Amino acid sequence: MCSMNSLLVVAKAHPIQLLRRNGNIPEGQDEAVFKNMLYEDMQAGAVKVNDWCHLPTTSHPVLDILREAIDLKKLNINRK
Repeated sequence: MCSMNSLLVVAKAHPIQLLRRNGNIPEGQDEAVFKNMLYEDMQAGAVKVNDWCHLPTTSHPVLDILREAIDLKKLNINRK
């Protein structure tokens, strides 16, 4: 069960921080991975990653967090 203090911390947190905490994704990991990558290299890998992400059997903590973020975005759009 959550304490009131932990609920307040969650309520004040930025959505990205919540997703990182939920997925155990360290702060700055995205910078370490993508900062020095050329745009052309990113584009070349994007098709493969996209195909992998859409496989029903694909499961990865980071991918699960991204799926949750997309679902939250859809919910927020529908609320407007």
